[in-house]
Amino acid sequence: MLDRFKNSWNLIAQVGVWVMGIVTGFVLTPQMGGPQDEQSIWNLTQFVINILIGLMFLLTIKAKKKAHLKYWVAATLLTLSIGLVAYFSYMNQRGNCSCRYYSKTVLIGTTLLEARESNRPCEELLKIHAGDVSEIWTRPSINRCRTILAISYISTVPMFALSLICVVQSFYIGTGRRR
Repeated sequence: MLDRFKNSWNLIAQVGVWVMGIVTGFVLTPQMGGPQDEQSIWNLTQFVINILIGLMFLLTIKAKKKAHLKYWVAATLLTLSIGLVAYFSYMNQRGNCSCRYYSKTVLIGTTLLEARESNRPCEELLKIHAGDVSEIWTRPSINRCRTILAISYISTVPMFALSLICVVQSFYIGTGRRR
């Protein structure tokens, strides 16, 4: 029993990495303020996807009759719709909470420390302050941006991964032999 679980979990993890590779090819990883933060969000997203793929793996085993096709198509459309909403929300938030500082993108806040700097573009502010975002934006607004970006990224990638799995299952059921 344990060996069977290990083999299944290995397959689930491999599928999770494969799906993650496909989806993250077009969803840009958020700039979270430092490499350790970005690695952490990447690892958490991978973990969430693997858990969801494991659950979907169980569903694909149990719900594989022609009668289930309409549910898989509905699940595909639902997860794709949620994924698109999450994606555009993420991209909007990414635009609000990041700024180019020379050749890299940095995480910024939404509330300035000094109101008199509100008429300047963020790129200019970063150059004036040598890229130190904590001299420009409040710490709570920077942390809020970090949290919102992380949540929206973690919402986007798994929804696209699930929609991919649902459409594959729909195709499998729709083109398979009658049961």
